[in-house]
Amino acid sequence: MYARIIGRIAGGGAVVEFAIVAMYAAFVILASHLLYTLVEDPARRWLRGPLVDRPARTPPPVAEAER
Repeated sequence: MYARIIGRIAGGGAVVEFAIVAMYAAFVILASHLLYTLVEDPARRWLRGPLVDRPARTPPPVAEAER
């Protein structure tokens, strides 16, 4: 079905078909990058923020007599 749609748009020209496929691939890569940058990464940081941003717990100091 996809090949028929491209064939109708391109009119049978191989160069035009290649250009359409290349533009589609570029669009998919751009859309995936934008979704990762604008949605996934901020959501991941927001969800993990409370766990990662806590200061590390340090053990209480050991008295000289306990060493």
